[in-house]
Order: sequence, then structure tokens, then C-alpha cells
Amino acid sequence: AHAGYYTGFLASAFMIGRTATAFLWGLAADRWGKRRVLILGLLGQAFGCFWLGLATNYTLAVVCRVVTGVLAPVIPVAKALIPLLTTKDQEHRGMSVVIGMWGFGLIVGPAFGGLLAYPCRFAPEVFSGIWCERPFLLPFFLVGVLNLTGVVAVLAMKPAHSQGETVVREVARKPEADTEPGRGVSVEKV
Repeated sequence: AHAGYYTGFLASAFMIGRTATAFLWGLAADRWGKRRVLILGLLGQAFGCFWLGLATNYTLAVVCRVVTGVLAPVIPVAKALIPLLTTKDQEHRGMSVVIGMWGFGLIVGPAFGGLLAYPCRFAPEVFSGIWCERPFLLPFFLVGVLNLTGVVAVLAMKPAHSQGETVVREVARKPEADTEPGRGVSVEKV
């Protein structure tokens, strides 16, 4: 009778952690660079997925979700990187890809998670031991590995700018920009 309440609270626990630290992650990205924070966030997400897959009770699962939310700067940092990685006329496409893939993941992720849960039931000849003791370990383990793959991809990519380099970009000028010092220029740390 209370399954909806417990499921909803478990699902919202991630956003509780993320909301509590979003501003701090933004400051960290500005101070240490978006690429470093993106890598740290992907590592944090991998850790959170592995830990949640090993959770033995509901309380631990909620704590795992909150901690995973605390370690979740990936989407905001990805959105912040779009203007630095695309031309001005391509920014809308970059933002559409990030938001579209996020939505795709929110739909496909739970479906695959449900299919891969309880692996000892659908492939007992392959899975035994801890995979049977922790029936949700397989889907969370695979998502953790996917996050680690993201870390490798970010490390393999050549940075758009050197870490910590200050980037000065011209932004749309307003008529009053000529009279106010500093207006019309955006300074960002990559």
C-alpha cells in the first residue's frame, strides 16, 4: 500500500542531493574548470551506482541516492560547456542533444534496469553468488561502467582550451554597453 510513497521518495532522493549542491558545483566548475568537474562528477556517479547496486536495505538505498545526487554535476556542466564547444549558431543544437539524451536516458534507463534486475532468474548459468544476493547489482554495475566509459572519453578528448585558461568571448552588445565598462564581454574559466 505504501510502495508508491517509498518509490517516489527513493526517486526524489537523487534530486534532493543534486539541488543541495548545484550552486557549489557551479562555483567549483568556475574555479577549477568544467572538464575537471565533469570528470569528478562521472566518477561520483559511477561510485554511487556501484554503491546503490550493493545496498542491502531501503535506508541505505536512500542514502546512496542522496550521495549520488550530491556528486551529480554532469548535466549542468555539460550544458555550460555547450557555448564553449559550439559556434553561436550551433548552440541550440548542442543544447537539444544534451537535453534529448538526458530525456532518452530517463526513459530507456529504467526499462533496461528492469530487464536486467534479478539476473539469476533469467541467466542462472551465468550469474550466481553476489549477483543473486544483490538482484539490482547488474543494472547499476552496467550504469557505473557506462559512467567510467564517459570518464575515459572526456580524458581522451582534447580540451577546447587549456585547463584553467580564461576565455574571453564577445556577447551580444546592448546599446548601453558602450557607456558601461565591462559590459558586452563574458569571461569564463574552462
